[in-house]
Amino acid sequence: MATLFPNLTNAPGDNTITQSQIPPNPNPQNPPQNQTPPNPNPPNPPQNQTPPTPPTPPANSISTTSGNDNITGDASDNFILGGTGSDTLSGGESTDTVSYLSLNSAITLQAGGIVNKGAAGNDILDTIEQIIAPLGQINTLDASTGSGVASINVDLSTNSVAVNNLPGIGTLNLTVENFVNVVGTPNVDVITGNRQNNNLVGGAGNDTLSGLRGNDTLIGVDLSSATPGSNETDVLIGGQGRDTFVLGDATNTYYQGAGVTFIQDFQQNRDVIQLHGQLSDYTIVGNSINLAGTSDQIAVIQGNFTTDNFVFV
Repeated sequence: MATLFPNLTNAPGDNTITQSQIPPNPNPQNPPQNQTPPNPNPPNPPQNQTPPTPPTPPANSISTTSGNDNITGDASDNFILGGTGSDTLSGGESTDTVSYLSLNSAITLQAGGIVNKGAAGNDILDTIEQIIAPLGQINTLDASTGSGVASINVDLSTNSVAVNNLPGIGTLNLTVENFVNVVGTPNVDVITGNRQNNNLVGGAGNDTLSGLRGNDTLIGVDLSSATPGSNETDVLIGGQGRDTFVLGDATNTYYQGAGVTFIQDFQQNRDVIQLHGQLSDYTIVGNSINLAGTSDQIAVIQGNFTTDNFVFV
């Protein structure tokens, strides 16, 4: 059975991580919800800035050790404090949360319920509904290794993730806090950023990316493909801020052949379009960018722009 995040939840109900040896608290406190993350890349960061202080965890929360732990929750709302070591953390039958606020480095939540903590180890999450990433870090949600037909609908501004088309499950809803970057699946994804400087990568498939606020980088294609953007149609929406719409890199021009991307709300006075090669490789036809000497349209742009908005790599 191919799934995207198969280990995060596989049973009815909401779950949270707790150590089974500890009896359930009859009045469990709720973990902090919808905490607004700080901007990790302010334009002019103040000197000697005091690092953000994590909120106080619930009184009945459980801490992992520095070793490799195996923790299973009970029927209550479990709240576990993740740390160093490669741990296996399983929720119970209620609303279960794993918090990595104690870490001082970024994490990546990957397909299969794997949390890559870098030098701190790799965790495996099972039947978990909420993941809280470290504050002030460039944390990433990476669904690119998911298999099958699963896709994601991510809105970082509301801390929500819906994993769609999971065999035997349907749609899995998660809460993710303090994440900044997202990499989509090979299928049709909808990804929305927040007020931070997001790097949003759609991957293969017909994706819709919206930066919302911040100085965002929007990439609709699978960067590992030999022909990125071919046979797909993406929609890129910058939103507020100085956004970069990526149509090529040092190796490839994206959307060649049957592919095209629609860039909405382009702001001439602040946004840029990144292209492969040089200006002579392209022709401007109305509001479209074509490959020079061909009718191959790689982008349609809503809003005024000139070649001064292009940057080449």
